[in-house]
Amino acid sequence: GAKSKGGKGKGKGKAGGSELHEAARAGDVARLEALLAGAAEDRGPDEADQHRRTPLHLAAFSGKAAAVERLLELRADAQREAMDGFLPLHFAAQAGHIEVVRLLVRKVSTKGSHGAVRQYVNRVVQKGRKSALHLAVMRGHTDCARFLVMKGASTELQTAKGETAIDLCKSEELRRDLRGDASAAAAAAEAR
Repeated sequence: GAKSKGGKGKGKGKAGGSELHEAARAGDVARLEALLAGAAEDRGPDEADQHRRTPLHLAAFSGKAAAVERLLELRADAQREAMDGFLPLHFAAQAGHIEVVRLLVRKVSTKGSHGAVRQYVNRVVQKGRKSALHLAVMRGHTDCARFLVMKGASTELQTAKGETAIDLCKSEELRRDLRGDASAAAAAAEAR
């Protein structure tokens, strides 16, 4: 079973998450650090709740950029999937947290190649086969959508219903922008 030193991280909060999950959701960096400093091996930054969400998923969902940055420094896994294949990136893009989206993509880009980043931004959730770009455009998060396309998110990728991100755009302006951004990103990739 999961044991922790000094009783830290034992208390269960909402949705079966620990104190660590609550601190991440609240963006409480000092508390995160204190809890992780006293945590046993199996209760580190990638500890999952009953929905397989880690503290990084919850901080990303809540838009707590400082907590996301600190969790990444503490080696939290940006590619860890929660239930239904949701990455921290999906949560951040869906909620429109551009600063968090940038931090997560930067983390993957420092560890891997441009191809690794393209693969990361195009990962889809199991339910509906939506990418971070689909989730961002469905909620009208223009800045997130444009950033994801710049980083290689495909505007041609189709959901389970056969819809592309451009099909799901709420505004004509964003639809036009994404078409232009995708063309510019493709030209830049060819120039490499």
